[in-house]
Amino acid sequence: ALGSFRDWNWVPVTQDASASAYQIMSYLLLNKQMAMLTNLIPSPSGEIQDLYVYLREELRFYLRENRDILDIQSYKFEIVESQLTRKLVKTLFMPLIYGKSVITMAGDIRESFGSLFNMKDSYHIARLCRAFWVEKYPDIVNLMKLINLIGWFCAFRDEPVKYSIPLFTTNQDYMRSIPVQIKVYDRQIKKERRVTLRVPTNDRDTRKTLIATCVNFIHQKDAFIAMKVVERLSAINALVYTVHDNFITTPDSAAK
Repeated sequence: ALGSFRDWNWVPVTQDASASAYQIMSYLLLNKQMAMLTNLIPSPSGEIQDLYVYLREELRFYLRENRDILDIQSYKFEIVESQLTRKLVKTLFMPLIYGKSVITMAGDIRESFGSLFNMKDSYHIARLCRAFWVEKYPDIVNLMKLINLIGWFCAFRDEPVKYSIPLFTTNQDYMRSIPVQIKVYDRQIKKERRVTLRVPTNDRDTRKTLIATCVNFIHQKDAFIAMKVVERLSAINALVYTVHDNFITTPDSAAK
């Protein structure tokens, strides 16, 4: 058994996707810079890139260039600039595909810096972070809007949104729900109390469809890519193990 593990053919090799949603978008948009930042294509240096480290430096520079329009005190701005972490940048920009709002971004900023900022300060910074994204990556912003609007248009016509690929079709059909209060008997406190349930209706939820269409579109493409990788490796009887967008196989199969 030990001999087998020493054989290089049995040393596992892992390949993890880097910001896979933005990889897919860079492919659809033929955005070479984003493709390199997400390691979809090699960078000129040949080094592995980190999208969120790059965004952190770009955002730091953007905030510095636009600090005059920030309605916050100078010392607070210096705190933001010096303590802008990769983790915070990823928290701000990775969930944009899920429809993350400026208000939610403000909450993340306030949580990151604690009591140093009030909600007003955090909101001003969040607005500038959003402006940075729109100005630097308008093609991605517009693609997300386009995909969401297609879904909204389908829902507005009272039809489900359908995504089709060679392997399967996804039906997205969100319905509005209404709150209904009912009485239940609580055995612990030995008395009745009211609880609220969300009961679905037959009316399509156009707002939720507008927010969710792009992320469901990307998730389906991500699943399709994962299935095709497994299909390719299975065809050559290669060992493969997957966890979300992470593929593990042996070195002799990695290049295939």
